[in-house]
Amino acid sequence: MIQHKRTALLAAGQVQGVGFRPFIYRLAVEGGLSGSVGNTSDGVRIEVQGPPEQVDAFAVRLRRELPPLARLTRLEITELPPVDGETEFVIVASHGHAGHSVLVSPDVGICEDCLRDMHTPGNPRFGYAFTNCTNCGPRYTITRSIPYDRATTSMACFPFCPRCEAEYRDPLDRRFHAQPVACPQCGPRLWLGDNPLLPPGGTLPPDSAPANWPGPETMPSEASMRDAVARAAALLREGHLLALKGLGGFQLACDARSARSVALLRLRKRRPHKPLALMVPDLATARELCDLAPEHEALLLCPEKPIVLCPARKGCLLPPAIAPDTAGIGLMLPYTPLHAVLFDELVRLAATAGEPAPVLVMTSANASGEPICLGNREALRRLAHLADAWLLHDRDILVRVDDSVAGVRPLPADGEKPAAAPFFYRRARGYVPRPVMLPEAWGTDLPCVLGAGGELKATLCLTRGNEAFVSQHVGDLENAPTFGFYEEVARHLQDLLEVRPAAVVCDLHPDFLSPRHATELARREGLPLWHLQHHAAHAASVLTEHGHTGPALALTLAGCAEEKEPMLDRTVTVETTAAQTGELSTESTYIGTISAEGTASVVSLVSGNVEEVMVSVGDTVSAGDPLCRIDDESARLALQNAQAAYQSAQESYNSAQAGYGGADLPVLEEQLRLAQDNYEDTQHLFEMGAASQAEVDQANQALLSAQAGVEAARAGLS
Repeated sequence: MIQHKRTALLAAGQVQGVGFRPFIYRLAVEGGLSGSVGNTSDGVRIEVQGPPEQVDAFAVRLRRELPPLARLTRLEITELPPVDGETEFVIVASHGHAGHSVLVSPDVGICEDCLRDMHTPGNPRFGYAFTNCTNCGPRYTITRSIPYDRATTSMACFPFCPRCEAEYRDPLDRRFHAQPVACPQCGPRLWLGDNPLLPPGGTLPPDSAPANWPGPETMPSEASMRDAVARAAALLREGHLLALKGLGGFQLACDARSARSVALLRLRKRRPHKPLALMVPDLATARELCDLAPEHEALLLCPEKPIVLCPARKGCLLPPAIAPDTAGIGLMLPYTPLHAVLFDELVRLAATAGEPAPVLVMTSANASGEPICLGNREALRRLAHLADAWLLHDRDILVRVDDSVAGVRPLPADGEKPAAAPFFYRRARGYVPRPVMLPEAWGTDLPCVLGAGGELKATLCLTRGNEAFVSQHVGDLENAPTFGFYEEVARHLQDLLEVRPAAVVCDLHPDFLSPRHATELARREGLPLWHLQHHAAHAASVLTEHGHTGPALALTLAGCAEEKEPMLDRTVTVETTAAQTGELSTESTYIGTISAEGTASVVSLVSGNVEEVMVSVGDTVSAGDPLCRIDDESARLALQNAQAAYQSAQESYNSAQAGYGGADLPVLEEQLRLAQDNYEDTQHLFEMGAASQAEVDQANQALLSAQAGVEAARAGLS
């Protein structure tokens, strides 16, 4: 009789929603083992039984062959008595209790297998904008609570069709227990909504929309969803601004190759200078725009799909307004199936027209300084002054998360080439809520502490044992909507992790909103409140991230106004050591500049030569005081030329319509309409300071060309 061994294993970490249970099922079946696997609040519990050598090999393979998205932080193994008569390995229902140690998976960019499904005619998910599997798709942004099951996500309201349910319940299918799994028959639907309030190329004041907007008139079908994508692509090619519902909120898109579209986006969004992120269809297009190192390409292709700052290629054919005064461009690849189907249509249209590959500006859909929009009604209300149309769907986003922004940081590696690691400018989608592990020397049984964060580019941090969960990027806490988002993130993290802070730490600065939140929370909950000086907090954060617990010399350069912080009313012990003499090992040269205490940008709404400077260095000036006299004759002449050309086109059109009613008259009408639109848009943008003199000149040349075309058509009709 063969002696069997039974072992229980508790796997903690990022093990739910990442294909971990089907992976365990496959290992057990391949090893001829019986037992079970199921989700719990403490992780994934596994029991395996079989020949001792196979049970031991199972534990080895579990650690060595983890699924791509799984991360193991702890594996507890316990011996159990064998169960007589057990012959099968089964996946059991999830169960939970208050408190847990599970890591919620971040959202993951679409995988190659799902893209292949979407591009294969006859596949049930051909062209479907919500395709996903256990290796990709939404996670954090659709999760209400743990255990991570469909009932605790925003997919709970989409019942399975028979085909999707069969895939979901087949342990050998890559969609086994993929909670967002769906198809056109049973999943989320997509539709396009036009903005009847915003004139083409024009502007509206914020909050111009009515409180309620209608949804789609009928339930979207597969055909209407394809039509919505086609219409959205056509609008982008025509120069319109499109708001589309992304993974962690709405995004605002426009044609990045069109200077007029980019200028219009900046004008409506009131974002005159900050660089704009671009989405490109593939690596080939990225290489056309930027000089990519292998590390850049690896980061662009990684499952997290962040925006990657890349050095711009010399002679890159993009409007300078994309990233003014910077040497880099923020690039990303399509990371959702919705982005993929939109680019499929744009690429098809560009190829048909013999044009370069499409490039889209893809920025957060919000007024400058406010949080990203979350729901359909919110987007329709808040974006009516920004977007010409909305690409909407009915899968709810539960958590706002912006795109991550990263550069490439070379790190030493064992081989000759350095390894690439992201250097975060903004850590959000794809990486949150992945924790930073606290130093091992501190142990694991640590109290839960809430770090309230700073004022600018704010985040907050919540600890659970030896894990520190840094929130997604919130933004500058300078207005009520952003502060509301900050409080929303604080509540959601506590609910999701099922922890409550035992203490609160905040900045010393008395005018920051985050210390006010911390003070109120500590008062309400009766918690100890600790204050930490701003620059010391920066230093402690870097040391903790790298697991350093010993002495360190930290140089912290931050823009926080030190004089506004109260002085510490205690002495600080400084450890000293004897200086050692020896050969100089490293020599560093630092160059700095003296900057003004305050600065202001001064721009002219017209172009021209500066005739006279009317102030001197050190003078005090007030708003409205003249600073210089500009000869704007060239700008006025250009506008006069444009007006004259337009008038000529109008007269030519009137003559043609009065004297000739031939078949070419519709062509004349179209030419006149285009000339009129071009003139009016350019004049409007120039007067608003959003169009340059060069763009005025280009508009003038376009009008002259339109005039020549009208005159030639008139001569032909004669």
